[in-house]
Amino acid sequence: MNGEVLLIGATGLLGSDVLLQLQSRGWTVDAPSRTVLDLEDPRSIDAYFLAARPAWVINCAAYTAVDAAESDESRANVLNSVAPFSLARFCKWIKARLLHISTDFVFDGNSNSPYKETDEARPLGLYGKSKFHGERLAFDENKEMIVARTAWLFGSNGKCFPRTILKAALEGRELRVVSDQIGNPSYTRDVAKALCNLVASDAVPGIYHVANRGQASWFELACETIRMAGIKSEVQAISTQDWPTPAPRPKYSVLDTSKYDSLGFEPMPDWQTGIARFVEDVLPQLKAETARQ
Repeated sequence: MNGEVLLIGATGLLGSDVLLQLQSRGWTVDAPSRTVLDLEDPRSIDAYFLAARPAWVINCAAYTAVDAAESDESRANVLNSVAPFSLARFCKWIKARLLHISTDFVFDGNSNSPYKETDEARPLGLYGKSKFHGERLAFDENKEMIVARTAWLFGSNGKCFPRTILKAALEGRELRVVSDQIGNPSYTRDVAKALCNLVASDAVPGIYHVANRGQASWFELACETIRMAGIKSEVQAISTQDWPTPAPRPKYSVLDTSKYDSLGFEPMPDWQTGIARFVEDVLPQLKAETARQ
């Protein structure tokens, strides 16, 4: 891979680790702030790409508030559907490759086996629908792009489920966690490395599923997070019906990563290994925050 990488969403949960991974490989990275490149403003996108000439564009920016999307459909569609289309159009114009991040929420969860890239997408809620529409619009415009679907992200540089669980456990709060939704918990550092592998290898256009190995329920993820932290706290398993949310969730959204694995890169670690590294990184900070309260 030669040339500059334009990274959009570099301050987010995933984007922050993608930035670190890009820099560790010695690549030239342009990571504009939202004031410079605002995906909600078509004029901002137009103005930016008049001068930009990256070899690759990695789009980690998205509307990720799954429940809020149910009542904020317009903004979710702008960020998750319209913006990817605009980026695909400009990348085609300047002959840059586009890597766009999508989600396991494009599936309805009715499968009994991990979803392949070729399986039919049937999103349940507005968030999943907006992400899937973004995939389709972008691909219709630019056949040379890559979509990387990932799932259940957790990382050190933002809000995520394991961080919430750790904080609640340290504060001695009651923990009730859904046990009948299954997915791939995925560590942002591992996902970031995999995304950069796709860029470095100039991977064939198409959809790739990128996630840590193994599967778990939210309940299992919570229990393992607390166990790794050495915190004595009980977690009560509950059903989806016991924890109603505005947006429906797929009950089974495990991604089959065999297509990515076939490219010959180092295998993605299992999610338990990711949790162990995550806990080691964030636990001292959370303990200090709890002690100050």
